[in-house]
Amino acid sequence: MVQNAPQPFSVKRGLACFLAGASGASLGSFFHLLFFPDVLGFSLAGVKVLLLYSANVPLALLASGGALLLCRWGSACAVKTSFWLGLAVALGPCFGDWISLAVAWRYWVPALTLLGAGMAFYLGRWAAPSARWNGAVTFASLAIFLVLGFWMPALPPETSGTSDSHQALPLRTDPSPSGPDLVLISVDTLRADAILDDRVPTPNLDRLRSESRWADFGLAPAPATLPSHATMMTGAGVLVHGARKNTKKMPDHLPVLAEILNKAGYRTVGLSSTSVLSRATAFHRGFEVYQNLATFNKNLAKAKKIKWRAARGTWFGWLLPRAYEELLLRKILMLRLEEGGGSARGAQTRDAAGKYLDALANEERPYFFFLHFMDPHQPYAADPSTSGMLTEGLKFPEAYQGQDPGSLGMARLLQSGIDLAHPEAFEAIPYLHQLYLEEVIFMDRCIGTVMQKIEAGGRPTVVLFTSDHGEHFGEHGLMLHNNSVYETLLRVPFVLRAPDLKPGKWAQPPTLEDVAPTLLAYAGVPIPDFMKGRDLRKFEGTSADWVYLGASLKELAYYQNGFKLILEYDQLGVEGLFLTPRGLFRPEQDPEEQHDLSASRPEILEAMLKQATALAEQAEIGQDAALSLDQQRDLEQLGYVDDEE
Repeated sequence: MVQNAPQPFSVKRGLACFLAGASGASLGSFFHLLFFPDVLGFSLAGVKVLLLYSANVPLALLASGGALLLCRWGSACAVKTSFWLGLAVALGPCFGDWISLAVAWRYWVPALTLLGAGMAFYLGRWAAPSARWNGAVTFASLAIFLVLGFWMPALPPETSGTSDSHQALPLRTDPSPSGPDLVLISVDTLRADAILDDRVPTPNLDRLRSESRWADFGLAPAPATLPSHATMMTGAGVLVHGARKNTKKMPDHLPVLAEILNKAGYRTVGLSSTSVLSRATAFHRGFEVYQNLATFNKNLAKAKKIKWRAARGTWFGWLLPRAYEELLLRKILMLRLEEGGGSARGAQTRDAAGKYLDALANEERPYFFFLHFMDPHQPYAADPSTSGMLTEGLKFPEAYQGQDPGSLGMARLLQSGIDLAHPEAFEAIPYLHQLYLEEVIFMDRCIGTVMQKIEAGGRPTVVLFTSDHGEHFGEHGLMLHNNSVYETLLRVPFVLRAPDLKPGKWAQPPTLEDVAPTLLAYAGVPIPDFMKGRDLRKFEGTSADWVYLGASLKELAYYQNGFKLILEYDQLGVEGLFLTPRGLFRPEQDPEEQHDLSASRPEILEAMLKQATALAEQAEIGQDAALSLDQQRDLEQLGYVDDEE
């Protein structure tokens, strides 16, 4: 009992307390490291070390200071108690996280930590490691923390995906139709204004537009990949086909463009650069040959899992406000990972397209060729031939130096910065936008090569060029996409070239619902009744009663007679649903949607709300896709986590 008697405070004994606390926290952190969020191997140990040690050890040192005070400053009991307190601080989140996942009670983490702290004062009376042992463990842990967390190089992508080998066309003996070849080119995440900016050289698209009917923009039905492409292929709106998320699938009850054309005798070939347009989402339906070139980064998928659990299973998630927690977690992940995969790059898709076009050109039978480019979807990483064309000389804010400006993590980091009103975030946005536009320049070159292939065959060909959605660069305080129904995301390029179509400009925007009926009309195939889109061969863009509806995960955009009403919803397809108006705009006069007319035009708001509600009550629920684990990781890698992006 003599050793527990009050003793004068000494620096040596105080240091021993702090070393003991750090030692206990290090041991607990190491145990958590092995099982957080589960045994994922050594490859991401650096990420977990940064998340665990950098929070646990400082808290353990604070707890050791408390032990010094409560154990009468310098007693030997304080040293032993500090060790057990450090262990409790580290193991509380570990065990608390496990239990909270099972019973859905989030407060197990602090509860178990407090229980462990109480036990620490009891255990401190009996036993703990020696001071020499505590010092050795502490300094060894510090070395591990520095080496794994900061000095090891970032992990390169560990990718997996489909083969890029060319697939042969099957033999066909059925009668051949006499229509023209049909080519549908979709460039993912391409804003309408990106190809109309004189500062961005796009000579191939400029030439295509000069030979075509086009509009300043077409309208997409959704700010996400699968919903918009489902509309392209079915000619149906998002409320009709129901595939309003990237985790849904093409509707079984609606025939799609490739199926109809294949049945009519056309060759049908599809080439996609994203795992979103996969067999799991039934996008291959109707294609004789359908190839997806996408890959995914396994390390990034694991890191996403760690990040999700870190919000509830580490002290970062408990002690930091949500926005700062997100900011810090993203910085930690970006220190250790190189982002890559999730899609095929433009050059790979261009070259694969060339092989298929050569094979199709040798066929007497007309063909339908769907070609999807993933660039300029993030990560923004232009081909070396265009990299630096717009960003050279631009300054990237010092606060973000040393990080990959074009990565998904950087875009989300800027979103956190915007939410926190950090000036550096707003300074960095133009840099990311220019990176994006450098990818657009390369896309123009890829499309130029594809067009040369098409034109070299000398066959009559209809070419429709468009996109699925745009991208935010700070507009309305947002980055990326699938987070609003503002014009920034719903306005896409729309260019139609056909042998008998007089070049010119539409005054009113076409829509992606018009794609399928227009191509069927050129093929001479009857247009099914469920397709409500227009035959653009006859479209002059002067309809006075034009109505259109788009949808994101949480919002509807209802267009009528020049007005646009944005509405928030909880669910669709049920009677008596409730839509909340969020803004009434006139996009033609106010394309940036800065002037809400709700107060000044209440009669229009009420009429549009009533009509939009009637349509929303009839919405299809949609079918879920049977996604494999790898396909779910694909979506996570592209930023579609919990369907929030």
